[in-house]
Amino acid sequence: MHTAPATLSAAQFVAPLLECEVAFLLGKDLPPRAQPYARKEVEAAIEAVVPVMEIADCRWPAEAPELLKLADAMGNGAFIAGRPLRDWRKLDLANLAVILTRDGRELERGSSARILGNPLLAVEALANAQPLPAGGLKRGQIVTTGTCTTPVLPDPGQYLSDCGALGKLSLTLVT
Repeated sequence: MHTAPATLSAAQFVAPLLECEVAFLLGKDLPPRAQPYARKEVEAAIEAVVPVMEIADCRWPAEAPELLKLADAMGNGAFIAGRPLRDWRKLDLANLAVILTRDGRELERGSSARILGNPLLAVEALANAQPLPAGGLKRGQIVTTGTCTTPVLPDPGQYLSDCGALGKLSLTLVT
């Protein structure tokens, strides 16, 4: 896990894909329970919303058999977190526009709506998934919800994810 702005070596990855995501910093525990959590309860447990970039990676090269890559659990190569936004309740989380650029050139446009129509629904689904490891979701954890943009194969360069009112974050990949 890295804090933006981050600089990473492209050589550390095997088969990377860069994704722009919306994540949530939990301010309260959401332990397993018999009764499902209502959306308002999940919202009350969220301390901040965080713009993030993930470099999904696996130990196997792109030409490896798909079942082998699947067995690798679609591993995380790097997680880059932007500045947490604590005053997030006035955001329209279902309609955040996201623009990914490299070296000033637009690569992808996406939206938070791509994540189940609203990324809060992903946090609610996870809080209600049973059984959860380690006794449920814990205060201080960052819950990422999926990508707002089509994943891109990252080349060395300067990447900027602009999430509008949620904020911007940057990643530099060097050779």
